[in-house]
This record gives sequence, structure tokens and C-alpha cells, in this order.
Amino acid sequence: MEILLHVLTPEEHARWQALPSWQPTSLATQGFVHLCTKAQLAGVRERFYRDAPVVVLVLDAAKLDVAPRWEDTMVHGVFPHLYTGIPRGAVAAEVPLAAGAALPGAW
Repeated sequence: MEILLHVLTPEEHARWQALPSWQPTSLATQGFVHLCTKAQLAGVRERFYRDAPVVVLVLDAAKLDVAPRWEDTMVHGVFPHLYTGIPRGAVAAEVPLAAGAALPGAW
């Protein structure tokens, strides 16, 4: 199973609970959903969620409606982008991380 991750704020996570799929603001403003790998997660947290609690959606890439595109960000390297919402059925786990908490060793 190929694992990809999507980071939500606790407020976004609460809104997502009532929806069949998650369509973050970036889908409307940038045209895609930001994803990352487990190896990229620490950098994403440091750049965008420093000292903030988050909820990490662990995604089974095979269960996404469309395959993500791996694109060079020109600044931070190659990241997966999803050009549609995240269907609930693709979420293998939801991992809450407190501000400053270490990443789990295995999912």
C-alpha cells in the first residue's frame, strides 16, 4: 500500500467530519490538494504548522479517485498533488499530533 499524507488543522478536521470528501481551500485557490510522504512530513510541519496541533490523514493512494501528480515545487522539492478532493474511503487513519509532538514511528 502506497501511503500519502495530508495535514489538517483541528478546525479543518472538525469540518471534514460531516463531509463525504475533503476539499480544502487549496483545491479552489490553487487547483490541487497538497499531499506529502512520511519523509516530507517533518518539513511540512516546520514550514506551515510550527508549534500548532495538526491531524494527519493517512491515505491509501490506491483508493484515491485519481492518481496524484508528483510535481517539482521549485523550492522544497517534488511533492504529490491531488487534483480532486480526498474521498473518505481513501483515509486509512487519522493521526492527531500535538504541537511539537514527535512523529509516530509506524502507521
